[in-house]
Amino acid sequence: MLKVSILSIGDEILIGQILNSNSKWLAEKITQIGCSIAKINTIGDSSNEIISELNILLPISDIIVITGGLGPTHDDITKDVLCNYFNDKLIENNTWTKKLIDQFNQRGMDLSERNKTQAFIPSRSTLLWNDFGTAPGMLFNENGKLIFSLPGVPQEMVNIMENVGFQKIIDLLNSSNTESIIYKNIQTNNIPESSLADLIDIKEDFLGNSSLAFLPSYRGVKLRIGAYGESKSQAEKELSRIENYLIPRIDNYIISFDERPFAQIISEKLIIKNKTLAIAESCTAGLLSATLTDIPGSSKYFKGSIVAYSNDIKNKLLNINNEQLEKYGAVSKEIAEEMSNNIRKIFNSDYGISITGIAGPSGGTKEKPVGTVWISISSADITFSKLLNFRGSRDMIRERTVQSTMVEFIKFLK
Repeated sequence: MLKVSILSIGDEILIGQILNSNSKWLAEKITQIGCSIAKINTIGDSSNEIISELNILLPISDIIVITGGLGPTHDDITKDVLCNYFNDKLIENNTWTKKLIDQFNQRGMDLSERNKTQAFIPSRSTLLWNDFGTAPGMLFNENGKLIFSLPGVPQEMVNIMENVGFQKIIDLLNSSNTESIIYKNIQTNNIPESSLADLIDIKEDFLGNSSLAFLPSYRGVKLRIGAYGESKSQAEKELSRIENYLIPRIDNYIISFDERPFAQIISEKLIIKNKTLAIAESCTAGLLSATLTDIPGSSKYFKGSIVAYSNDIKNKLLNINNEQLEKYGAVSKEIAEEMSNNIRKIFNSDYGISITGIAGPSGGTKEKPVGTVWISISSADITFSKLLNFRGSRDMIRERTVQSTMVEFIKFLK
């Protein structure tokens, strides 16, 4: 099995200034394609530390993915250290120089000498195109081992890996014909872990060298399949065998595969159906709208939203009758349903979603404690509503409300 090590470089990670999301993302994606992770390390911007880590990781790794330290400033030392480590020299890549000149001209700026250094890469490395930044990625092949050096900016790193990096790893995996484990996740909802296990009813000898893990969370229960094979193609066949057994038994509870964001699933469904959506939010203060519009192309289906925090705004902008507000209270089934129907009519959309609740830390009562949330989803024919109850901080309640609302909307769209 190909072993991959991930090395993050940057003082800003060590001091907690930024979250190391790169390592998490890389580890998840790399294991999904059939490699195993040997080590995940983080070090500062130190040439001695980089050299020391390479000496440790190279003997135990088939592939090393390095992120960080490729900028134009004095503390960005990764490229120079790698060049010296592999006894190489820097040469100008004219294609990248032209890219930089064009990029700076578009900003109305001249390319400075400092930024021009970004076009110099080790002569024996392969340039990996970066659509979003000034630093290209680099790929070294040392005695059949691949060493990637990528920008630390997550968007740039993801862009390079998705465009070319993962294919390089897959090509090496296919040519090596080594044993492989392919991981796949199935996200379920609205069924407890024990009931899901009873429904699946796995026999003792069914999995063989493969695995099936149950991972519960507030999103539901995630099933993680680890399909083993003596080669990547055999692992793929094993994965199909396990999926063919599982999916028919739990199809009614499946929300997504391989942890696709719920917002992405909603986007795809609305585009396929050619339907539109409008949202009325109270306690989540626009968080659901922001989450859905994070997806590229959301303008095709998202018409708009109203954040109606106060009863006065609910009355004036969402046309919620004050007598209804007084009778039932803002956090109620009746008001949630009226909000979802009215927002749909106001924006002339196919679907309306509403959220009204008490995120805390104050504002709760005995009858409606902090964490009480009503959501509603409406179309021209159906109005659905559901009471949610959460515990935790204000941020946790808001986040869980948004996640649960998206799950309910996905089920509504089936």
